[in-house]
Amino acid sequence: DFYKFQYFLSIVPTVYESQTSGKSLQTNQYAVTEQSRKIPSHSVPGIFFKYDIEPISLTISDRRTALLAFVVRLVNIVSGILVGGGWVYGLFGTLSGYFRRQRRRTDG
Repeated sequence: DFYKFQYFLSIVPTVYESQTSGKSLQTNQYAVTEQSRKIPSHSVPGIFFKYDIEPISLTISDRRTALLAFVVRLVNIVSGILVGGGWVYGLFGTLSGYFRRQRRRTDG
């Protein structure tokens, strides 16, 4: 039996920047996938590595949000949940009233 093993490596140049400390770190991110399969006897067996170095660079920076911006986002999330819950409650109320009226018509 002959086997072919292929490994695909994707490399993305990455810069991590810290807004709080002012330091930056140049590194790479890696993603690896592999594939193996049985091949016919007339094919070439082996282990193959394929590299893909991305032509773009990724910059990741950490920064802190101001306390006021955090509170505003939190209030927006909570109010969105309350409004959505109110809509669902109203929809169920309307649908239950509709089905009650339909049942009274068929029972009476």
